[in-house]
Amino acid sequence: RQYGSQRVAFVGVSTPESMDAEAYSFFDDKGHQLYDLQTKETYQMVQQAADKARKEGADYVIVLAHLGELESETGVDSYGLAAATRGIDAVLDGHTHHTYARTDIVNLDGKKIPVSSTGTQFANFGKLVIKDGKVYTTLVPAAENTYTSEKVAATLADVKAQINEQTSRRLCKSDFELTINDASGKRLVRSGETNLGDLVTDAYRKAVQAEIGLTNGGGLRNSIKAGVITYGDVLNTLPFENYVIKMEATGQQIMTMLEKCTSQLPTEEGNFPHVSGMRLTVHS
Repeated sequence: RQYGSQRVAFVGVSTPESMDAEAYSFFDDKGHQLYDLQTKETYQMVQQAADKARKEGADYVIVLAHLGELESETGVDSYGLAAATRGIDAVLDGHTHHTYARTDIVNLDGKKIPVSSTGTQFANFGKLVIKDGKVYTTLVPAAENTYTSEKVAATLADVKAQINEQTSRRLCKSDFELTINDASGKRLVRSGETNLGDLVTDAYRKAVQAEIGLTNGGGLRNSIKAGVITYGDVLNTLPFENYVIKMEATGQQIMTMLEKCTSQLPTEEGNFPHVSGMRLTVHS
Protein backbone atom coordinates (compact mmCIF):
# COMPACT_ATOMS: atom_id res chain seq x y z
CA ARG A 1 0.00 0.00 0.00
CA GLN A 2 1.25 3.48 -0.88
CA TYR A 3 1.65 6.11 1.86
CA GLY A 4 3.02 9.25 0.29
CA SER A 5 6.27 8.23 -1.37
CA GLN A 6 6.62 5.06 0.72
CA ARG A 7 5.27 1.58 -0.06
CA VAL A 8 4.26 -0.51 2.96
CA ALA A 9 3.54 -4.24 2.73
CA PHE A 10 1.38 -6.08 5.26
CA VAL A 11 1.88 -9.77 6.01
CA GLY A 12 -0.81 -11.64 7.96
CA VAL A 13 -0.14 -14.68 10.16
CA SER A 14 -2.48 -16.70 12.39
CA THR A 15 -1.61 -18.96 15.32
CA PRO A 16 -1.25 -22.67 14.52
CA GLU A 17 -3.26 -23.22 17.71
CA SER A 18 -6.28 -22.69 15.46
CA MET A 19 -5.73 -26.25 14.24
CA ASP A 20 -6.99 -27.39 17.66
CA ALA A 21 -9.17 -24.50 18.82
CA GLU A 22 -11.05 -24.29 15.50
CA ALA A 23 -10.61 -27.90 14.42
CA TYR A 24 -14.00 -27.98 12.69
CA SER A 25 -12.59 -25.65 10.03
CA PHE A 26 -9.68 -27.96 9.23
CA PHE A 27 -11.38 -31.36 9.09
CA ASP A 28 -14.46 -32.73 7.31
CA ASP A 29 -17.23 -34.73 8.98
CA LYS A 30 -15.26 -37.96 8.49
CA GLY A 31 -12.14 -36.62 10.21
CA HIS A 32 -10.13 -36.08 7.04
CA GLN A 33 -7.84 -33.07 7.22
CA LEU A 34 -8.70 -30.39 4.67
CA TYR A 35 -6.20 -27.64 5.53
CA ASP A 36 -2.89 -27.34 7.34
CA LEU A 37 -1.19 -24.28 8.83
CA GLN A 38 2.27 -25.85 8.45
CA THR A 39 3.25 -25.14 12.06
CA LYS A 40 6.95 -26.00 11.72
CA GLU A 41 7.31 -23.74 8.68
CA THR A 42 5.43 -20.70 10.06
CA TYR A 43 8.47 -18.48 10.54
CA GLN A 44 9.94 -19.59 7.22
CA MET A 45 6.73 -18.80 5.33
CA VAL A 46 6.48 -15.35 6.91
CA GLN A 47 10.11 -14.76 5.92
CA GLN A 48 9.31 -15.79 2.34
CA ALA A 49 6.37 -13.37 2.26
CA ALA A 50 8.54 -10.55 3.61
CA ASP A 51 11.28 -11.28 1.06
CA LYS A 52 8.71 -11.29 -1.75
CA ALA A 53 7.30 -7.96 -0.60
CA ARG A 54 10.78 -6.41 -0.54
CA LYS A 55 11.52 -7.80 -3.99
CA GLU A 56 8.31 -6.24 -5.30
CA GLY A 57 9.33 -2.82 -4.04
CA ALA A 58 8.11 -2.52 -0.46
CA ASP A 59 10.02 0.02 1.62
CA TYR A 60 8.60 -1.38 4.88
CA VAL A 61 7.11 -4.73 5.92
CA ILE A 62 4.60 -4.85 8.78
CA VAL A 63 3.38 -8.18 10.16
CA LEU A 64 -0.24 -8.31 11.34
CA ALA A 65 -0.14 -11.27 13.73
CA HIS A 66 -2.62 -13.28 15.75
CA LEU A 67 0.04 -15.20 17.64
CA GLY A 68 0.48 -13.81 21.16
CA GLU A 69 3.82 -13.42 22.85
CA LEU A 70 3.52 -16.43 25.17
CA GLU A 71 5.34 -19.65 24.41
CA SER A 72 2.87 -22.34 23.35
CA GLU A 73 2.85 -26.04 22.50
CA THR A 74 3.15 -25.10 18.82
CA GLY A 75 6.42 -23.23 19.43
CA VAL A 76 5.10 -20.23 17.47
CA ASP A 77 4.70 -16.78 19.05
CA SER A 78 5.21 -13.14 18.05
CA TYR A 79 8.49 -12.69 19.92
CA GLY A 80 9.88 -15.85 18.34
CA LEU A 81 8.74 -14.67 14.92
CA ALA A 82 10.53 -11.34 15.25
CA ALA A 83 13.70 -13.06 16.48
CA ALA A 84 13.73 -15.69 13.72
CA THR A 85 13.33 -13.36 10.73
CA ARG A 86 14.88 -10.37 9.00
CA GLY A 87 13.48 -7.57 6.86
CA ILE A 88 10.39 -7.08 9.04
CA ASP A 89 9.96 -3.60 10.52
CA ALA A 90 7.24 -4.21 13.12
CA VAL A 91 4.88 -6.89 14.44
CA LEU A 92 1.38 -5.78 15.44
CA ASP A 93 0.13 -8.65 17.56
CA GLY A 94 -3.00 -10.01 19.22
CA HIS A 95 -4.46 -13.30 20.52
CA THR A 96 -3.36 -13.25 24.20
CA HIS A 97 -5.19 -9.98 25.08
CA HIS A 98 -2.07 -8.48 26.66
CA THR A 99 -1.41 -4.75 26.40
CA TYR A 100 2.00 -3.31 25.57
CA ALA A 101 2.86 -0.35 23.37
CA ARG A 102 6.24 -1.69 22.37
CA THR A 103 8.57 -4.55 23.17
CA ASP A 104 11.85 -4.61 21.25
CA ILE A 105 12.98 -8.02 19.96
CA VAL A 106 16.37 -8.46 18.29
CA ASN A 107 16.02 -10.05 14.84
CA LEU A 108 18.49 -12.18 12.86
CA ASP A 109 20.37 -9.06 11.73
CA GLY A 110 20.74 -7.76 15.27
CA LYS A 111 18.14 -5.05 14.65
CA LYS A 112 15.54 -4.22 17.31
CA ILE A 113 12.02 -4.91 16.02
CA PRO A 114 9.00 -3.42 17.85
CA VAL A 115 6.20 -5.81 18.82
CA SER A 116 2.96 -4.15 19.92
CA SER A 117 -0.42 -5.37 21.22
CA THR A 118 -3.52 -3.27 21.94
CA GLY A 119 -5.11 -5.57 24.54
CA THR A 120 -8.78 -6.50 24.31
CA GLN A 121 -12.32 -5.12 24.06
CA PHE A 122 -11.20 -2.00 22.15
CA ALA A 123 -9.62 -0.46 25.24
CA ASN A 124 -6.91 0.97 22.98
CA PHE A 125 -6.16 1.84 19.39
CA GLY A 126 -2.75 0.91 18.04
CA LYS A 127 -0.82 3.69 16.31
CA LEU A 128 2.19 3.13 14.08
CA VAL A 129 4.24 6.03 12.76
CA ILE A 130 7.06 5.86 10.24
CA LYS A 131 9.34 8.88 10.51
CA ASP A 132 12.87 9.49 9.27
CA GLY A 133 13.21 5.83 8.31
CA LYS A 134 12.25 4.58 11.77
CA VAL A 135 9.11 2.83 13.01
CA TYR A 136 7.35 3.94 16.20
CA THR A 137 4.40 2.21 17.87
CA THR A 138 2.17 3.52 20.62
CA LEU A 139 -1.29 2.96 22.10
CA VAL A 140 -4.11 5.49 22.19
CA PRO A 141 -6.87 4.92 24.79
CA ALA A 142 -10.19 4.41 23.04
CA ALA A 143 -11.72 7.06 25.31
CA GLU A 144 -9.53 9.64 23.58
CA ASN A 145 -10.94 8.83 20.13
CA THR A 146 -12.27 11.98 18.47
CA TYR A 147 -13.49 10.43 15.21
CA THR A 148 -17.22 9.89 14.70
CA SER A 149 -19.48 8.67 11.90
CA GLU A 150 -23.26 9.12 11.85
CA LYS A 151 -23.65 6.13 9.53
CA VAL A 152 -21.59 3.84 11.76
CA ALA A 153 -23.35 5.10 14.90
CA ALA A 154 -26.79 4.48 13.37
CA THR A 155 -25.81 0.98 12.23
CA LEU A 156 -24.44 0.11 15.68
CA ALA A 157 -27.56 1.42 17.38
CA ASP A 158 -29.75 -0.75 15.13
CA VAL A 159 -27.67 -3.86 15.74
CA LYS A 160 -27.60 -3.26 19.51
CA ALA A 161 -31.38 -2.86 19.56
CA GLN A 162 -31.84 -6.21 17.78
CA ILE A 163 -29.39 -7.91 20.12
CA ASN A 164 -31.03 -6.41 23.22
CA GLU A 165 -34.43 -7.70 22.10
CA GLN A 166 -33.06 -11.24 22.28
CA THR A 167 -30.67 -10.99 25.23
CA SER A 168 -33.13 -9.23 27.57
CA ARG A 169 -35.45 -12.28 27.60
CA ARG A 170 -35.88 -13.49 31.19
CA LEU A 171 -35.23 -17.18 31.79
CA CYS A 172 -35.25 -17.74 35.55
CA LYS A 173 -34.14 -16.37 38.91
CA SER A 174 -31.32 -17.27 41.28
CA ASP A 175 -31.11 -16.32 44.95
CA PHE A 176 -27.31 -16.41 44.87
CA GLU A 177 -24.45 -15.63 42.51
CA LEU A 178 -23.35 -18.30 40.05
CA THR A 179 -19.62 -17.73 40.00
CA ILE A 180 -16.38 -18.52 38.23
CA ASN A 181 -14.37 -17.25 41.23
CA ASP A 182 -13.38 -18.32 44.72
CA ALA A 183 -14.46 -16.55 47.93
CA SER A 184 -11.73 -13.91 47.52
CA GLY A 185 -12.84 -13.03 43.99
CA LYS A 186 -9.93 -14.78 42.25
CA ARG A 187 -10.74 -16.89 39.18
CA LEU A 188 -11.19 -20.54 40.16
CA VAL A 189 -12.90 -22.32 37.23
CA ARG A 190 -9.60 -23.26 35.57
CA SER A 191 -8.25 -25.01 38.66
CA GLY A 192 -11.27 -25.95 40.79
CA GLU A 193 -15.02 -26.48 40.88
CA THR A 194 -17.59 -23.70 41.30
CA ASN A 195 -21.39 -23.65 41.60
CA LEU A 196 -21.63 -22.28 38.05
CA GLY A 197 -19.64 -25.22 36.70
CA ASP A 198 -21.83 -27.62 38.68
CA LEU A 199 -25.02 -26.09 37.30
CA VAL A 200 -23.82 -26.06 33.69
CA THR A 201 -22.71 -29.69 33.76
CA ASP A 202 -25.94 -30.73 35.52
CA ALA A 203 -27.86 -29.00 32.71
CA TYR A 204 -25.81 -30.66 29.98
CA ARG A 205 -26.24 -34.10 31.56
CA LYS A 206 -30.00 -33.65 31.91
CA ALA A 207 -30.40 -32.21 28.41
CA VAL A 208 -29.04 -35.36 26.73
CA GLN A 209 -30.01 -37.85 29.48
CA ALA A 210 -26.41 -38.95 30.11
CA GLU A 211 -24.87 -40.62 33.15
CA ILE A 212 -22.01 -38.11 33.35
CA GLY A 213 -21.83 -34.43 32.41
CA LEU A 214 -18.58 -32.64 31.59
CA THR A 215 -17.46 -29.17 30.58
CA ASN A 216 -14.11 -27.39 30.59
CA GLY A 217 -13.46 -24.48 32.95
CA GLY A 218 -12.03 -22.38 30.13
CA GLY A 219 -15.46 -22.30 28.51
CA LEU A 220 -17.05 -20.66 31.58
CA ARG A 221 -16.24 -17.02 30.96
CA ASN A 222 -18.22 -14.87 33.38
CA SER A 223 -20.18 -15.07 36.62
CA ILE A 224 -23.94 -14.44 36.82
CA LYS A 225 -25.18 -12.13 39.58
CA ALA A 226 -27.98 -13.12 41.93
CA GLY A 227 -31.47 -12.16 40.75
CA VAL A 228 -33.24 -12.46 37.41
CA ILE A 229 -31.19 -14.36 34.82
CA THR A 230 -31.60 -13.39 31.18
CA TYR A 231 -30.66 -15.07 27.92
CA GLY A 232 -27.89 -12.48 27.65
CA ASP A 233 -26.45 -13.58 31.00
CA VAL A 234 -26.21 -17.15 29.71
CA LEU A 235 -24.53 -16.01 26.47
CA ASN A 236 -22.10 -13.92 28.50
CA THR A 237 -21.20 -17.01 30.51
CA LEU A 238 -21.15 -19.47 27.58
CA PRO A 239 -20.27 -17.31 24.54
CA PHE A 240 -18.87 -20.01 22.28
CA GLU A 241 -20.86 -21.83 19.61
CA ASN A 242 -20.07 -25.24 21.08
CA TYR A 243 -22.21 -28.35 20.73
CA VAL A 244 -23.40 -30.62 23.55
CA ILE A 245 -22.49 -34.13 22.46
CA LYS A 246 -23.53 -37.47 23.98
CA MET A 247 -21.01 -40.27 23.56
CA GLU A 248 -19.93 -43.56 25.09
CA ALA A 249 -16.54 -44.00 26.78
CA THR A 250 -14.84 -46.73 28.78
CA GLY A 251 -13.83 -46.23 32.39
CA GLN A 252 -10.18 -46.17 31.33
CA GLN A 253 -10.85 -43.50 28.70
CA ILE A 254 -12.56 -41.35 31.32
CA MET A 255 -9.64 -41.84 33.72
CA THR A 256 -7.13 -40.89 31.03
CA MET A 257 -9.12 -37.77 30.18
CA LEU A 258 -9.38 -36.71 33.84
CA GLU A 259 -5.65 -37.25 34.39
CA LYS A 260 -4.82 -35.19 31.31
CA CYS A 261 -7.18 -32.35 32.26
CA THR A 262 -5.89 -32.10 35.85
CA SER A 263 -2.21 -32.77 35.17
CA GLN A 264 -1.13 -29.12 35.50
CA LEU A 265 -2.66 -28.44 38.92
CA PRO A 266 -2.32 -26.14 40.76
CA THR A 267 -1.53 -24.15 37.57
CA GLU A 268 -4.61 -22.83 35.77
CA GLU A 269 -5.64 -24.80 32.69
CA GLY A 270 -8.61 -24.11 30.42
CA ASN A 271 -9.34 -27.84 30.16
CA PHE A 272 -9.91 -28.30 33.92
CA PRO A 273 -12.99 -30.60 34.12
CA HIS A 274 -16.24 -29.59 35.80
CA VAL A 275 -18.36 -32.68 36.27
CA SER A 276 -21.88 -33.90 37.02
CA GLY A 277 -22.92 -37.40 38.02
CA MET A 278 -19.47 -38.38 39.30
CA ARG A 279 -16.86 -37.51 41.92
CA LEU A 280 -13.08 -37.38 41.56
CA THR A 281 -10.12 -36.83 43.83
CA VAL A 282 -6.91 -35.36 42.41
CA HIS A 283 -3.58 -36.45 43.93
CA SER A 284 -1.37 -33.65 42.58
